[in-house]
Amino acid sequence: MNKWVHHKKLLCFKHLTAFGVAVILLTACGSTRRATHTSPNPKPSAASAASALKTKYAKLLGVPAQALTNTALYTFIDQWINTPYLYGGQTKKGMDCSGFTHLLFATVYGKSIARQSAAQSLLVKTPKSMADLAEGDLVFFKTEGSKTINHVGLYLHNQKMISATTSAGVTISDIGSSYWKPKYVMGGSVK
Repeated sequence: MNKWVHHKKLLCFKHLTAFGVAVILLTACGSTRRATHTSPNPKPSAASAASALKTKYAKLLGVPAQALTNTALYTFIDQWINTPYLYGGQTKKGMDCSGFTHLLFATVYGKSIARQSAAQSLLVKTPKSMADLAEGDLVFFKTEGSKTINHVGLYLHNQKMISATTSAGVTISDIGSSYWKPKYVMGGSVK
């Protein structure tokens, strides 16, 4: 046999052998058990997220987590807290007090209420004293020497409300404080 033909057959054999090994390796990779990818920070379940939210706001309000049963309310609050104040605003760029309660009632309770604080006060069924307030009641105030209601918030628990204030934006405040208590007009649930 010619040396050249023998060399050609040897090269062909080497290529076929390399090709065969490559095929075996590639098909073998497809048959091995694949490792599952786990995220270093897996997303918490809805139940654990709700539990964490309740724990967070229970601490802020000074109540047991079991007292916070309206998860939709605290989810909404968590999304909007620290939004800056903007008169007439109702977006993440800025929010005023009645815009906040208007949006909160539509989102959390599925109710359409008036857009101005004085008009919202007319929707209260029976006015309540501060001591008789319950979660979800609107609370109304006269600030800056106003003769009419000009501030509204939503009562939470333990004399705390959520509202959009000119000084802090959307925040939780103590209605029994020396600032808010003398300005309190009334509170109550919406008709």
